[in-house]
Amino acid sequence: MSANEFQASVTALAVGLAVLGAFALHLDAPWWAAISAWIVGNPERGAVLNKGVARVIGTAAGGFLGYVAAYVTLGMPLLQIPVIALSLSAAAYLRYRSEHAYMWLMLLVMISLSVLNAMTTPEETLDFVFFRSTEIMLGVTAATIAAISLDAWRPATSAPDTAAGHGTVPRKAARFVALFSGFTTLLILLIWQQLALPSSMQILISLIATAMPTFAMTQAQIAKRLAGCVLGGAAGLMLTGLSLEVLTVWLALFFVGIYALAYVHHGGGAYSYVGTQGGIGFIMATVSGTGPTETIIPVFDRIAGISIAMVLMVCLIYAASPWLSSAYAGHQAPAS
Repeated sequence: MSANEFQASVTALAVGLAVLGAFALHLDAPWWAAISAWIVGNPERGAVLNKGVARVIGTAAGGFLGYVAAYVTLGMPLLQIPVIALSLSAAAYLRYRSEHAYMWLMLLVMISLSVLNAMTTPEETLDFVFFRSTEIMLGVTAATIAAISLDAWRPATSAPDTAAGHGTVPRKAARFVALFSGFTTLLILLIWQQLALPSSMQILISLIATAMPTFAMTQAQIAKRLAGCVLGGAAGLMLTGLSLEVLTVWLALFFVGIYALAYVHHGGGAYSYVGTQGGIGFIMATVSGTGPTETIIPVFDRIAGISIAMVLMVCLIYAASPWLSSAYAGHQAPAS
């Protein structure tokens, strides 16, 4: 077994365990548990624990602060929208400049999502914080169990995932991407309020996921996210369209799909992020409720949210291209 095959196996097992756990516990949004296992999944126990602990701490702290912010700003959209925009702006900056970037990213994104939830269904804000925290902890636990269970088969050549360290992006570029992210969030939320766009949470998550430290990298990230969304979403819709009632059969096909996308996700190179987003799209298209997804309508809402965010981002990038080009002049950031 090659290192990449082993990594794909660990990730597929982690996601499968997270899905089964979420179904058994009747969690509100089981795809959050599956996506957490997908993102944290790594054949090295140390890497799983480091990223998992950061994800859990960031989510729990962000959920608490987000609930407080939602309570304080309840019924005041003119305050709620700036809170969300400032949180995502700070997340964009700290993602590239902080030693604990992933923890800060999860904390600030959770604040944003909690306040956003309060704008639409304020009576469910506490449930939102509780279930998201529970689902994420379940995903991290599943990833840890998978890494430990398969450790004996780990090839000697396998290695933990690596990422650019904090501070590798110049402060000027990090400030600019933070400013651009905050402004884009404000604009998207105003458009969302007027047009009632679907899946607003996916719009904001897509925004922060594609906010890269250069103009060219942001464009490339958007293209890869769209490609991954189409690839994983289409595969997921095919599985959902089968309307399988036997959980074991569905789970076997689900495992095959996750394994194939994880192989691309862990493969490295220019297209690994296509696999990353493909796995997320596949999970969102297949996992819902307390069992396999039986209808494709919620799936289209989630995928539509991602697509709308990307279209708006492209339009804003081209509108701001003169300023972006000036801010990024002479800077070549490391690949992420």
